[in-house]
Amino acid sequence: MFTSASALVVWWLPEPPEALAKLQAGFSYRLVTGTLLAGLLAFQWSLSGLRTRGYARLAKRMYSWHQVAGALGPLLLLTHSVRAGVGFLGLLCSAFLVNTLLGAFGPTRVAALRQHSNLWFVSHVALSLFVVGLAMYHGWTAMYFE
Repeated sequence: MFTSASALVVWWLPEPPEALAKLQAGFSYRLVTGTLLAGLLAFQWSLSGLRTRGYARLAKRMYSWHQVAGALGPLLLLTHSVRAGVGFLGLLCSAFLVNTLLGAFGPTRVAALRQHSNLWFVSHVALSLFVVGLAMYHGWTAMYFE
């Protein structure tokens, strides 16, 4: 939750931190951080892959790593871009952060949600699919137009 809040604060500052803005101006830097973000999304989805393939015990052990990676996701997103963007990119960043917050306040942390865990789970997975789709489109367009 703290990482999401930190990212939101930095994104809406009048001026981004100068050193970070200089780094992000380079194509190589954006390529590396974008690839790391794609890797994060792939890692997050590996939990689903383990569950659907019947590796429930391994998936249960990976769940804490899934939570840690999700909590660090906004910091990685912030290293990729100091601005949330407008239009499509704003939607991508917003969906990413909302899904992080949805994960942070899941039924394992908020007792009131335990009776609605199926609804929470479907919402979290659906929003994750949406984020992955937007991220793939963003990656394709970023590489195509660079």
